[in-house]
Amino acid sequence: MTGIAARFSTHIRGIDMGKKLISLAVICALCLALFGCAKKKADLSQQDEGYIRDLTTNGVYYEVYTKYGLEPGVTTDEIKAYGERTSIGRLTFETKGSYSVRTESGDIYTGTFKVTGHIEAHGMGTDSCEITAPKHGLKELPEQSGAQQSETQQSGTPQNEWPDQNIYEPFASYIDEKIDVSPALMGPVYECDLNGDGSPELCASVEFGSGVISTLVAVYDVWNDCGHLLNEREEYDYIIEGVSDGKLIVCRRKYQSEQKTYGTLVLQDDKLVFVADET
Repeated sequence: MTGIAARFSTHIRGIDMGKKLISLAVICALCLALFGCAKKKADLSQQDEGYIRDLTTNGVYYEVYTKYGLEPGVTTDEIKAYGERTSIGRLTFETKGSYSVRTESGDIYTGTFKVTGHIEAHGMGTDSCEITAPKHGLKELPEQSGAQQSETQQSGTPQNEWPDQNIYEPFASYIDEKIDVSPALMGPVYECDLNGDGSPELCASVEFGSGVISTLVAVYDVWNDCGHLLNEREEYDYIIEGVSDGKLIVCRRKYQSEQKTYGTLVLQDDKLVFVADET
């Protein structure tokens, strides 16, 4: 009887162990069902993809300019987005690609990047940006201590940061006063003499809004202590591309569309006017 009892006891322990394994499998399945879908891949609209590309470019620009004092060209090769886009929904994204910078000697250095961020009903932003050191062949570009702000036509202010100069404080105050819904700089602050008085104005692209995000151009005349906005919310977004031959080059993008028109900005009758390039 003792041998039978021992075998029966072993059999019972085997059944108990089997039940425990089944229970563990059920728990794992439930965990996968509850949490495994947290990173549901999202189908992007053209608008959201445009936002992600802009956020990626700004994140890489800030990181590269801060470390090396040079403005990068950015190429986004891969976009992954997760979540669902609803009226109160949230998307998280991850992008990868490459960037390049040109030194004063004419050498082109390249590196790669990985950017993560979010888009939600009440705002968007870059959560992290990782870059590899830019290289030219086997040469690695050394980091610089502090980005130079001297050549404002070519270099400027990374997003959300102002140079440590008193001249920029009135411009920042003007933007905060005129735009009351989460204004944020998009790229550099440029200098361009739009009114032809010999004293350049400060010019910047500004992103703003809650839920509905728009981009405008803000211009501040330091000499005359006055500002101007080119704001056509929900009709066009305006983004400064740079300064060339004394002209402020701007891209006008139709709202929620990839339709783009390039041109320049001028001051006419104390108003900012977009002048499209001739085609």
